[in-house]
Amino acid sequence: MTIRVPAGITVLFGGQGTSSSNGSEQRILGNLDQVGQKLLVAQGGIGGFHQNGYIGSPGQAHSIVLDLKVIICYLLIRSNPITH
Repeated sequence: MTIRVPAGITVLFGGQGTSSSNGSEQRILGNLDQVGQKLLVAQGGIGGFHQNGYIGSPGQAHSIVLDLKVIICYLLIRSNPITH
């Protein structure tokens, strides 16, 4: 499964946000800072085959947090009128 997210996302394990209850940092899986970046969060399992009874194996499952880094950029232009 692919989930499209905007640039500026930090992917964390767990569901407590950027810090846990004891104040330590959460484990960061990765940063998606550029458009088009990809990050594997969980590996899928091996598929089964019903006709020969092969059940397959389950994939990984994780609880993750997608944290958007908001960066505010602004430009202040000061215009001086021309005076004679």
